[in-house]
Amino acid sequence: MLSARQHRSGMVLIGICGLALLTVWTAHHALVVSDWDAETTNRLSFVWLGMFVLFAIQVTLYHLDRPTRVPARAQARLDRLHVSILMPVYNEDPGYLKLGLESFLQQSRRPDSVHVVDDGSTTTDYAEVRDWWLRAAWQAGVRTTWQRVPNGGKRHAQAVGVEASPYADIYITVDSDSYLDPRAVEEILKPFSKRRVQSVAGIVIATNNHGPGRPGTRRPRGAPRAGRSAAPSGSTGRRCCTGAAVSSWRGPPTCGS
Repeated sequence: MLSARQHRSGMVLIGICGLALLTVWTAHHALVVSDWDAETTNRLSFVWLGMFVLFAIQVTLYHLDRPTRVPARAQARLDRLHVSILMPVYNEDPGYLKLGLESFLQQSRRPDSVHVVDDGSTTTDYAEVRDWWLRAAWQAGVRTTWQRVPNGGKRHAQAVGVEASPYADIYITVDSDSYLDPRAVEEILKPFSKRRVQSVAGIVIATNNHGPGRPGTRRPRGAPRAGRSAAPSGSTGRRCCTGAAVSSWRGPPTCGS
């Protein structure tokens, strides 16, 4: 099982080096700006300065970001939410698909339901994986469905999964070549303790970044933490980020969210 961990000493060193370089770069730009006059200044200089300021702000905000902490009362509300995982599948390797499904059952906060949608795969019907999953999910007490539909694309498959789980408070969509860190669901739910948060995207870590995947290697990706990302609305008509490998959004208000 892949589990993401922060190497604190390395992160601190990288942060110190990054801030030092940013300080030197800022001082250099300040000297250049103080020396500007009508002859040396042009329009591109202002564009360049603007881009630098934006970059400096992004770096500062990145280093100030901290994991979400949830009060006990808010955590109790999160625990009562119905969490539904949607997994569109198209011509995926059965081994990778099974690995991803296994990761759902190994969560510190298990999903309440999982809905797999085979988007018209042409290489296999996943019969063996499907039979195994239906048994494993039933034994774990996780409600599940497995549907096969004509090929219509990832968004269409996600919409089919939503229709199979209209009662969900939170939808989490996971790519079929991905698997989750054991605390992914727990962490991705935390920002939803704030009612203004409508969508959350996970961090993706590639496990085959040293070369192409080979049989027996763990190529799928995991999402150990969550960020407060939002994107255009998807099939539910709410703000979501369905294009990410691991993302989540609130269900309709009538579902209790």
